Amino acid sequence: MNSPDDYDSATAQQLLSAWKAMREGKLTFLPSLKHHGDELLAAPFTAVGLVDTKGI
Repeated sequence: MNSPDDYDSATAQQLLSAWKAMREGKLTFLPSLKHHGDELLAAPFTAVGLVDTKGI
């Protein structure tokens, strides 16, 4: 069974795509949800270049 900290490669790719879209201004959040976007943008990357969501 997978641990809660694990996620599959498809999810990792979607997170990276969302992160890039936010950086480019193509993806925005409602003002009431802006803190979620800020957390994603502040997330560090793993050694293989994926968004590290362990701290989120």
